[in-house]
Amino acid sequence: MSDNDTIPQSPADQPAPSAPVKRRRGLLVGGATLAAVLLAGGGAAIGAALSDDDDDRGERSAERDGERNDDEMNDGDAAGGVAGDEGTGDAASGDARTVGADSAAALVDLVSAATGVADGDAVSLDAEGGGAWEVQLETDGGDETEVRVASDGAAEVIGTETADADDRAPAHVLDAETIEALFTAATADTAGRVVEMSSDDDASPYEVTVVDADSRTVELTFDEAFAVVDRDTDD
Repeated sequence: MSDNDTIPQSPADQPAPSAPVKRRRGLLVGGATLAAVLLAGGGAAIGAALSDDDDDRGERSAERDGERNDDEMNDGDAAGGVAGDEGTGDAASGDARTVGADSAAALVDLVSAATGVADGDAVSLDAEGGGAWEVQLETDGGDETEVRVASDGAAEVIGTETADADDRAPAHVLDAETIEALFTAATADTAGRVVEMSSDDDASPYEVTVVDADSRTVELTFDEAFAVVDRDTDD
C-alpha cells in the first residue's frame, strides 16, 4: 500500500461534531443568566423581607416605648398623690396621712423657725406640699412677712409688705398657748391633721382646717373661747 492511499478512519477516531459543544455552551450561558435572574429576584425578596422585619421591629420598639412612658406617667401620678401634690400649694389634695401637722408642738416649732428669720407674731399657718409650710408674721406696726419653712425646719423669707397708714397691730395672734388650744379643740371636733390655722379681727377670730382620714376637708371657725361656731365640710 502506498503513502497516498487513504486509510478510512474508524468512527472512534473521527472528531466529535461541533454542534453539541455549542449546545452545551448555550446551556451554560442560559443557566448563568437564569441564575443571575433568580439571584436578583431572590435578593429583592430577601431585601423586602428584611425591610418588613425592620418595620416590625420598629413597631414593637415604639409599642414598648409607649408602654414604658405610660408606666412612668402612672408612677409619677401615684408618687404625686402620696406627696400631696408637691409644689402646687394645695395640701388638702394629698394623702391625709402625710399632709399637715399631727401635733400642736409641730406647729409651735414652725412659728419658732419663722420668727427666727423675721420679726412679728404668727397670724396664719398654711401647709404646702412636700412637708413645707407658709407662715405669715405681722408686727405691731402692721408690717407683714411671709416665711417658708421647709420640711427640715429651714426657714426663708419669701415676701414682705410694709404697713399702710391705717394698719395696726393684730388683735389676735397664734402664740404657743393659742396654737395648743386651737389644735386640741379642732382635733376633738374632727379627728385628722391640721393643714391651716389663722387668726383675724372678726368676732369669731380663729379658723382651723382639718383633713380627716377619708381625705375630707373640714373648716372650723372658733370664737375667742375656742368653741366651734361654724363648720364647713368639703367632700
